[in-house]
Parts: sequence; structure tokens; C-alpha cells
Amino acid sequence: TEEVLDFMKENYPVDTTKIGILGISMGGYGALKLTVTHPDIFRAGASHSGPIAFPVFLEPDPLTGINVLGAMLLENPVYDSAGNVLGYRIPYPPLLDQEHPLTTMMFAMAGAFSPVVKPREEYDTLNYEFPMAQLPDGQWLGVILPIDTTAIPGDTVGLRQDVWEQWLANDVFTLMGQNYTLLDSLNTGLYIDCGDEDELFLQYHAMAVHDLLSNLGIEHYYEVFGQGPLYPPDRFPARHGTHLYLRLRESLKYISDHL
Repeated sequence: TEEVLDFMKENYPVDTTKIGILGISMGGYGALKLTVTHPDIFRAGASHSGPIAFPVFLEPDPLTGINVLGAMLLENPVYDSAGNVLGYRIPYPPLLDQEHPLTTMMFAMAGAFSPVVKPREEYDTLNYEFPMAQLPDGQWLGVILPIDTTAIPGDTVGLRQDVWEQWLANDVFTLMGQNYTLLDSLNTGLYIDCGDEDELFLQYHAMAVHDLLSNLGIEHYYEVFGQGPLYPPDRFPARHGTHLYLRLRESLKYISDHL
């Protein structure tokens, strides 16, 4: 929090008594987390397509019946010599690219919420511990995913609880449930939106946070949007990174109204 404020003070002529913050994707997560944990500093926060409800990763998708952890494994099939699928396992090194969007997202989140530093030989890649980069002292910086060797596509029994608890300690949805009294008393502005065809399934995060805030009686702005002006759905579906300029008009106005 202090790093963000110090950067703003040093680089822009800002009124630090009236601060709002917004972001897209992990930036949206960060904006809402800062707002929820420091509503005395940030009067309003906005998340565009952010991963803001980690428990949703464990819920089956309504269309496929598979949760995000299972879908991530499905991106990583293991084949036999004849090209038949033997099973699913994240390889080392992992395939982090546009063809593996869920795998890439979960590794990025593990880098933030469950990083680890230890000798390379101590990493158990069979239990989803991955060394990623060697440090100057010879140790390796890596990540641990919140699944274990019993996990199968669509299953949550293989959840690695110790790692999952690390994630939940940083989960916006969980933090909102803990801080809602303060958010309400300070009339904190909370803005959430997401495209209805988000390829990372983050529209369900927006829905979950909306339901939580509604049940708690917390005022907020929420929208899962589809097509927009000049964005025909056949050419520009409402996905993770589309429609941002249209959405910024809404979030900036909302934040301005709450400062």
C-alpha cells in the first residue's frame, strides 16, 4: 500500500485525501484487495475481469461440470506412443503460453500466493512443486500449486490444504467477508465487472462477489457484460481483455462519484 501511495505522490500532483484505484485482471484483483484491506485510504476500487473469489476455482463450471483446477489439468494431457491420452499432468518445465491459459494463470497466482525458495533437489515436481529461476546464492525460486498427486480433472479431493490456506489469506472474497462492517461504515465504493465469455471463467468470480455484497447489504456496482457499441459479438466477444476502453468510462465515473 505504501509503495503505491509513495509512487503516486512522487510522480503526480495528487490529492491523497481522495484516492481511488482500479485495474484489469490481476491488477483488478490488486485494486480491490487494497480497497478492501485499506478502506480508510482508498475510498473506491474497481476490478475489471479480476480473479477476486478464489473459492470459485473449486466450483464446477455450469456448462462442463469441471472446476478450474480440473480444467487446468485438462490443458496438459499425457500421451502414449500411439497418441492416446494416458492421463493429465503438468509437465516440467510447464507450458505457459496462450495455448495453456488456465495453467499460465494458476502459475502466476502461485508466484504471488505460494512462492517458495529452496535447493532445486528439494522440489517435488510430482506433487506440483516447480523450481522456476535460480537465485544468485544458488537457491531456486519456485511455486507450489494448491493441488496434489491425487487430483484428477474436475475433482477437488486432491486439494493441497496447506497451500490453499495461503491463497485464501489473500482472497478478496474472503477478505470482504471479514471487513464488511468497515466497508459499510466508510461507504467504500466497490466496482466489479467482467465479460460474459471470459476464457478464464472470471465472470463467475464477479457473480460470487456480487452475491456476497448483496447479501451483506453493501452498495456496489456489478455487471457481467456482453456486446458493446462498435464491438459486434461475432468479432469482439466479451472476453478477458476486450471492451476495456468502454468499461473504463464506467469505472472511472463510478470512482469519481465516490471520492
